[in-house]
Formats: sequence, C-alpha cells, structure tokens
Amino acid sequence: MPLVAFRIGNEPFYTYTLLLDLGLLLAVAGLAREGHRRGWRPAATLEVLLWGLGPALAVGRVVYLAGLGLAPWPSHPWGDGFSFAGALAGGAMGLAGLVLMRRRQSCEGSEPSHDCRHFVALAGAVVPGLTLAQALGWLGAAAHGVSAGVPLGPAAWWAPPLRDLYGVVLPRFPVQYLAVALSLVAWACMVGGRLGDRERIVCYAAVTGLGLTALMGHVERHQALIAGLSLDQALHLALGLAGLAYGLFCRFWRSALESA
Repeated sequence: MPLVAFRIGNEPFYTYTLLLDLGLLLAVAGLAREGHRRGWRPAATLEVLLWGLGPALAVGRVVYLAGLGLAPWPSHPWGDGFSFAGALAGGAMGLAGLVLMRRRQSCEGSEPSHDCRHFVALAGAVVPGLTLAQALGWLGAAAHGVSAGVPLGPAAWWAPPLRDLYGVVLPRFPVQYLAVALSLVAWACMVGGRLGDRERIVCYAAVTGLGLTALMGHVERHQALIAGLSLDQALHLALGLAGLAYGLFCRFWRSALESA
C-alpha cells in the first residue's frame, strides 16, 4: 500500500489520512442508515454524531499525549498522534452526556428526540458503522507504519514486510492487518447475526476490547505503564471486560424475568 495516495501540487495526501477520512464518512453513513431505520429525525442523528465525535477526538488526543507523558496544554493541543481507545472512551462519555441532557429535558416536559434517552439504543446505532470505520483506520495505520508490529526473524516465513513510522521495512507481526480482520469479524457478527442493541454492544466491546488488548502487546514501540500494559491496552482491556460483564448481566436479568 503506498504511503502517499496522491499529491495536490507539491503537497502529499497520505493514504493514512485518506483512509481515516473515508472511515469517518462510513461511520457517518452507518449512523444515518441506523437513524433512518429507527425513525429518528435528521436533526437527532446529527445531534448523536456531534455528541459522540467531538469528545472522541478530544479525549483520543489527550490519552495519546498522556501515554507519552506529555501535557496537552499549552504546547500540544493538536497534531500527529491519536489514541483509538481514548477516542472510544470519549465518544461513550459524549453519548452518556447526551442521554443525561435528554432525560432532564424530558422531566421538564420537553419532547425528546427518538431514543436519545437510552444509551443502549444510541450505542447500538453507532457501533456497526464505527466497526467498519475502525477497519479502514487500521488499513491506514498499516500504510503509514502506525502501531507497527515487532520485527520477526527469518523463521517467521508468514510475516509480511511492513514499514514502521520511520520507513524501515522488515518482516513484522501483522498487528494492523489482524486488527482489520478483527473489526470485520465484529461487524459480520453484528450485522449478519441481526443482533439487537444490547448484543451489538456486547459483541463490539468483547471482540474489539479483548482482541486489541492482545494485539497491542505485539506493537514494536510498546510502552508498559500499568501492570505491564500500555495505556491503550489497559483501556481496551477495560472495554472488553465491561462488555463481558454487561453480557452476563443481561443474560442473568433475562433469565430472572423469564422465571418470575
């Protein structure tokens, strides 16, 4: 995959940027489709997008800098570098904030947007498009050398030649391509299995969280911060365990209702 997708004059437009932008558009299209299917007004869909995307971008940047021991203000408010795990946490907090605001408005007598009082419905609408966007993002990471896997010796005949951020091409553990496959598996389970919102959340959190926890341990520039885990790994592990716990809770609650 080429490092530079095309040039505008002398300015390169990187494949990583192109795939990230396409992933964002895919996530927006997926949310719009889900909103239409659920009967949301376009304004409600846009509201969900803004409340999820804004905090995701901000927290993703802050967590990336925290992992490097840098303060986001005043010298590093934005630039290269982004934590996907941090973005997931930020997006979840944004959606939770929207739910709280809508519930408060409902208590005050205002008419709420469709489903905007229920976090499960919002997250269930977001995750299918997010999973496809995630797959494109990891493809872009492979093209640019972001989160490059550890170099492997000649005995690892199966290891593809991959570049790192500095352009060094070596046979490496294919972290990014396995993350792409992981994302597509999660998407196929959600869509092909016709899962409900709760099952979508459990599937996404468990597959993405636990899968990326394992894969990120094979990144070349692994920085252990918490019990041998990097900050991203710790956040992914928390996501995966939370998904499993939520799934067990839903199953227990359903069994209790059926037996009552």
